[in-house]
Amino acid sequence: MIRFLWAFFVLIQFPAVAQWVGGAYGLGYHLAIHPQYPNIDAPTHSTAIYIEKKSDRSKWSLRHKHPYIGLTAAWQSTSNRSVIGDAFHVAATIRYPLLEREKWMLSLGGGIGLAYVSQIYDALNNPTNIVMGAHLNAVALLRVRYDLSLTDRLTSFVALQYAHYSNSRLRIPNIGMNIPQLCFGFGYRIDRPNQPISSANFSSSTETLDSIANVFSPFIRFGLGMTEIGGTRGPTHPSYCIELGVQRIMTDISKLTLSIEYLYDWSTYRFVNNQTARNSHWDFARMSIQVGHELMFGHFAFVTIFGVYLNNHAYRRSVILTKIGMQWCLHSYFKKIRHQIMLGAFIRSYAGEAERFEIVLGYHF
Repeated sequence: MIRFLWAFFVLIQFPAVAQWVGGAYGLGYHLAIHPQYPNIDAPTHSTAIYIEKKSDRSKWSLRHKHPYIGLTAAWQSTSNRSVIGDAFHVAATIRYPLLEREKWMLSLGGGIGLAYVSQIYDALNNPTNIVMGAHLNAVALLRVRYDLSLTDRLTSFVALQYAHYSNSRLRIPNIGMNIPQLCFGFGYRIDRPNQPISSANFSSSTETLDSIANVFSPFIRFGLGMTEIGGTRGPTHPSYCIELGVQRIMTDISKLTLSIEYLYDWSTYRFVNNQTARNSHWDFARMSIQVGHELMFGHFAFVTIFGVYLNNHAYRRSVILTKIGMQWCLHSYFKKIRHQIMLGAFIRSYAGEAERFEIVLGYHF
């Protein structure tokens, strides 16, 4: 769901023809983050192709100072093809210029999308692959990039990139792959080459939010989480949560939230009680306090949440919870803040360890 929303957001912004096409090669290293991680003894390699454009004069683009948006398709080696295999991904990307001159630019960006991993865990045929439990995964990218114009149409770039692959623990094992890389690439401009890569030609003016932008407003959210328990290829169990909180617009493109959440693993409670002695319902309930940030793109928002659990509970691996995801609202944030119906998709984690995938339905009063 989260990958679909982000990809849809980018696709609706693209014209029939992009401004830039290009390719890149990456040299990196696959990080072994577990004592029983499969053998990693060689560098990784990747190749990618992409299309990109400078975002237009829509309201979200004006407020974000016209970042570059694009689509990337890539192949990634893992340095252990027999056990982990190779990865292929398609990701929607966005990057923000940090420093711009007529001939060069330094930018910060990232991406999120869908990935296919060729080898997964199998108790008989591939028991040492504790990294990936499903062929279909999410991929998240973070990169710093330096572009240099060679001609009116051709640019070269070098980038530091970090790639993470995970299935949100919908299937286990799910330690995930983490691959930092040094990338080299080029871009070829297919529209008007006489326009410099700087954003100086775009208007930086923005429209103000309505009169409720600086007030607190309450919200309520209901969530359904899914994760696999009971060992590999075990059942996928749901959990249910309710969240109450307040939100406040902080800038033209960002919003902060403060909330209290109650989560109940009813299905896990039933599963465990079928195997062992009776347990308390409270052992499978969680109370938490959460602080969130929403980076707004009109109807869409990129959401990061940090929280702390207030009670002990079964299978707790950390007192810290984190969430990352996307949410969609019925009305554009830049037209209406209150009385919004929202739909979200999040990866929930214990600190940095993915725990479950959540779908959320909410109402902002």
